[in-house]
Amino acid sequence: MRSDDAENSVLDIARTVSNETRLSFKQATALLMREILDRKDKEIADILEVAPTSTSSYVSVCREKFDAVDEEIAELEETIVEWEKTEQFEDILDRFEFGYGGTTIEEFNSAIQSELVDDEDVTYLIAYVDEQGEEKVQSVNTHPRNIEDNIEDKEVLQYKRISSVEEVFE
Repeated sequence: MRSDDAENSVLDIARTVSNETRLSFKQATALLMREILDRKDKEIADILEVAPTSTSSYVSVCREKFDAVDEEIAELEETIVEWEKTEQFEDILDRFEFGYGGTTIEEFNSAIQSELVDDEDVTYLIAYVDEQGEEKVQSVNTHPRNIEDNIEDKEVLQYKRISSVEEVFE
């Protein structure tokens, strides 16, 4: 593919990307020219009719937007889980009958714990103090409240629900 053809293709792709994403045409063009065609700032600047320093800025902004989108998606995924659990709670509540001869609070609490709280697919990152008094960090698949109840040598200081251990290193 000739250089002009490649540039025109990248411009078409950049236009599509800018229409379908949160990137502007110039941002998408600068990123694609650099990543796909390995163009230098001066060459990109000539195509976009901007100063060469602007092209680096466009690429940096793209990377920042990628990071921001990752964070927003993680927040939305957490919100979706909360709504799903709200619906799940409603289903649990509808199954039980309270009052004379009905479900006890203990039975209801047990159902809430087993069906709503003790989700096997949930991972928590916990900061805790071990039996020697040292602060440690660990990932667990049990709600931190249950760790304190079941393991006497761990005083949980702080915890965070994470979607994966890999998320911690991003």
